[in-house]
Amino acid sequence: MANLLLTSSGPYELIERLGQGATAQVYRGLAPDGRPVAVKLLHPHLTSDAGFLARFRREAAAASQLDHPHIVKVLDHGSEGELHYLVMELVDGPSLQAALADRPQPLAPAEAISLVAALAGALDYAHRQGVIHRDVKPSNVLLAGGRLNDPVLSDFGVARMVDATVTTQAGEHGAAHRHFEPLHRPLEDREKPLRHRGRPSHPG
Repeated sequence: MANLLLTSSGPYELIERLGQGATAQVYRGLAPDGRPVAVKLLHPHLTSDAGFLARFRREAAAASQLDHPHIVKVLDHGSEGELHYLVMELVDGPSLQAALADRPQPLAPAEAISLVAALAGALDYAHRQGVIHRDVKPSNVLLAGGRLNDPVLSDFGVARMVDATVTTQAGEHGAAHRHFEPLHRPLEDREKPLRHRGRPSHPG
């Protein structure tokens, strides 16, 4: 029998665990309206760290503002008692890492160009909203329907809003500093969010 995550947005049904990372477990679930979603639950041992939780809330709020066809959409986030969760669209497809590992030959030039162009467009859009990803890698790119020309950038869990003044905290990726300066721009100059394109889903 599936478990229920009761939230202020309604109950999310947790059907099966899809995997886990350093900070959370990810479940296939159903939203209160019945649509399939991916639910990320933070590991309990992390929730006692007030600083970590504050960062999680900031990052979730930042990611939830992104609306782009090549970025996994964050649908909901919050806390219920000791549970801290992030709900995302469910992208139906393998990661780029898995897809490349299964290929007997490298990508053709046209395939590589199409893939990189889509991801570059997603990152450009996110940067214009003041959000950086900082962990772009094949395992964080999902291929909707297994199509190389429909990549979806997932896991903005290390993203953060970029304010007018940004400092890199000790312990964070030193390379992140190289991405900050081009993002310093007035809020009114940032693009308005794009309309999200409907498609099958899988977790980020």
